[in-house]
Amino acid sequence: KAVPSGDTVVLTKPGPAKTGPPQEIRLTLASVRAPLARPGGAGEGAGPVEEPYAFAAREFLRKELIGKMVAFQFEYKVAQLNRQFASVFVDDKSVSIGLVKAGLAKVRRPNNEREDRSSEYDALCEAEDDAVAHKRGLHGDASGGGDDP
Repeated sequence: KAVPSGDTVVLTKPGPAKTGPPQEIRLTLASVRAPLARPGGAGEGAGPVEEPYAFAAREFLRKELIGKMVAFQFEYKVAQLNRQFASVFVDDKSVSIGLVKAGLAKVRRPNNEREDRSSEYDALCEAEDDAVAHKRGLHGDASGGGDDP
């Protein structure tokens, strides 16, 4: 239904709702951190703040997901953030791995062995290594910062 950021999606249950609006679920991609885009704050000259590739990451997910049947696997929940983290798939292909491999997001490394992580964690790390080796997106030269993956 929607892609509010480069690592968060809102999915709706297919088919008509029996009563009321369709069921929605908001999921953050597990073990992935995309560049931030947030509205501006208060004060003079405080416009929107968008990290490089934030728009490209959001567009990548939008093109991959909107209007398509998707599957997801819950991975973990962080109660303090009130967020559910999941792996999301289109045609049995991981959207997270594609996003990281394109250089539009980074793998979130756990702080310790007990911290939750995606069941795809090893594959995500391999995808990130590939993006770094090929200097894709976020891993390009420092002068980059454009939105071309």
